[in-house]
Amino acid sequence: MPTPAEQEEITGRPRQVYEEFIALRMHYQFGIDEVLTKVEILRKEFEQMHDYSPIEHVRTRLKSVESLMEKARAPRAR
Repeated sequence: MPTPAEQEEITGRPRQVYEEFIALRMHYQFGIDEVLTKVEILRKEFEQMHDYSPIEHVRTRLKSVESLMEKARAPRAR
């Protein structure tokens, strides 16, 4: 039978991992936002300087936590 301290560690660890994962996801979203901003600036610059832009549009997405967990659990195809 685990001691109360061991029980707290067992139950607290998944919560800590989840919170760290959410923080990591946030950093990835910030990176996506930064790259998207730079691409948008390039697109506008091309339009101003050359009257056209080779960049029509850019879409981004960050996978949901559920989708990432499902992908991590799925067996790898070979």
